[in-house]
Amino acid sequence: ALTFHALVRLENDLEEHGYHLWAFPVLALHQELSEGLVGPTRDAALCLAQLRRARLASNCGLFEAAEAARSQGNKLLKALPSSFESFQGELEDQRAGRGRDSLDPDWLDSSTPTGRVAAPWSCAEL
Repeated sequence: ALTFHALVRLENDLEEHGYHLWAFPVLALHQELSEGLVGPTRDAALCLAQLRRARLASNCGLFEAAEAARSQGNKLLKALPSSFESFQGELEDQRAGRGRDSLDPDWLDSSTPTGRVAAPWSCAEL
């Protein structure tokens, strides 16, 4: 678990300092580490790595690679709710915290919503 969090922190630091291209080998290591995990933890870690890779590739203008990583990440993302029992309760808690009665989709692809959102997570937060 410590290695996983260290890699996430290193990826964040590289991106923050403008070394986006240097983050790709770290993301590859992150994905290899995730492959060694078991159960729902594996799927969640792989999903995170793929979605981060998609975002970084898009920022670097590698649009085909970004789309490929995004499609792999979205496949894993759709399977995540069934991996733990408390998902629905946590989802509703997050939606209630956003302060709207009408519900948006569970995930938003836009990082600049037009109004307040009721979706608990945004892809830009990954």
